[in-house]
Order: sequence, then structure tokens, then C-alpha cells
Amino acid sequence: MAALILILKIIMWLILGILGLLLVILLTVLFVPITYRVDGAKHEAMALRGIVAWLFGIVRVQIEIVNKKTVFVVKLLWKTLSGTKDEQEEPEAKPEKEPVPKDKSSSEPMKTPEPAPPTTPKPEKESMQTKETPEEKTFDKVKDTIRFIRSPEQKGTLRVVLYRLKKILKSILPRRFNGSIRFGLEDPFVTGVLAGGASVFYPKYYRNLSIQADFDEPGFEGDFALRGRIVIGVIAYHGLRLYMDRRIRRIIKKFK
Repeated sequence: MAALILILKIIMWLILGILGLLLVILLTVLFVPITYRVDGAKHEAMALRGIVAWLFGIVRVQIEIVNKKTVFVVKLLWKTLSGTKDEQEEPEAKPEKEPVPKDKSSSEPMKTPEPAPPTTPKPEKESMQTKETPEEKTFDKVKDTIRFIRSPEQKGTLRVVLYRLKKILKSILPRRFNGSIRFGLEDPFVTGVLAGGASVFYPKYYRNLSIQADFDEPGFEGDFALRGRIVIGVIAYHGLRLYMDRRIRRIIKKFK
């Protein structure tokens, strides 16, 4: 009897351990953020580099584009799991086609067959019902959806959807951004017009972006750096709130 109780306790502890491990994995996926960083520059050549990291850099995805050459690497700690390099390869020379010898029979004149008597085409039966194209069906479904959302029963649905999407987008967008731009056109007047238009929004970007107009030498140079993070739990929370809304579920059931 004591041995049976001991076996049951061991099984119970194993089940609790597995459940606890699954809970830790779930919480890690939901609340450990995925960080991303993108750096770019355009001077004599264009360069772009991006890094996506998870679990505090244990899992990393790196991509680098320099002079139209792409390097893509996936790393786990210090070990490289996969990587690709896209380099411009010289096109292979196509083998020359050998001349096809002319057939003597081709030089002989061909006899033209006698024309067949003309046949009058039979009139086809016109179908009374015209088939809808896939574009028309999609357009009708979109119109029905808009009409259904604007109905008095669904008042406020669009406002709820836009609110949740705004929250999701805010959690994904970069939290830090810095950059500088120097531009110049051949016509100094157009350069001045663009610089004046950019100065209208100066109070919005003066802390993070520097814009310099060059009236002497035409060209475009600049660099930027942005940082951000994505939390799966935030996206899942707002998505679940949308799905649990009765009005949203009614729309999903209607158009399934």
C-alpha cells in the first residue's frame, strides 16, 4: 500500500512539473519581448543592417545589405543555425546554336490546298443569367460588411476595432529613432521649397531628425537608427478582447 502511494506521489509531482514547465514556456513566449534594431546609411554606397533578438539575445536573426549583397544569419547563442549569402554571379555564357542544315524539300514550292466551302456558324444560345466575376463577389461582400457595420445594431463596432488596432500598432512601432538627412536638387528653388515644407513639421521631429538642405551640390545622403520591441502578450490581449466582443463575434459568424 505504501509503495502504491509513493508511486502516485511521484506521478503527481511529474505532472505538476510538466504543467509548471509548460506554464513557464507560455509566460516566456507571451511576456519576454522581441527586440529589433535597424541601422541604415546612404553616402557613397547604401548599407542596411537589422537585428531581431529574443530571450535577451539568446536567439538572434541578423540581416545585412551592402552594395546589393545580402547576408542573412540565424544564431542560437554563439552557434550559427543557418545563413545565406546573395552575391551577384556572372551570367553563364550560353552555348551557340549550331546552324540547322536546310532541307532540299523546303526549296520546292508547296501546293496550296483548295479552299473549303464556307460554313455558316450556328447561333449560340444566349444565357439568361450572367455569372458574377470574383471581383464583383468580393466587392459585394465588402459593401455588405460596411452596411452591416454601419447598422444601428453595430454602432460603435468600428470605433472599438480602430481603438484596439491603434493599441497594437503603438506597441510595435519603434520607441527610439534618430536620423540625419542632407539633400540637394539641381534647381535651388525646388530645394528651398522642400526645405520650407519640412520646416513646417520641425516641432515634431527636431529632437530625433536633422534635415539639412544643400543649395550648392545636388545629392542625397543620410543615416538613421531605430529601436523597438514587440510583446506577443500585448498583441494577444487586444486580439482576445476583440474576439470576445459580441459585436465582433456576430460579424465573424455572419461572414464565415
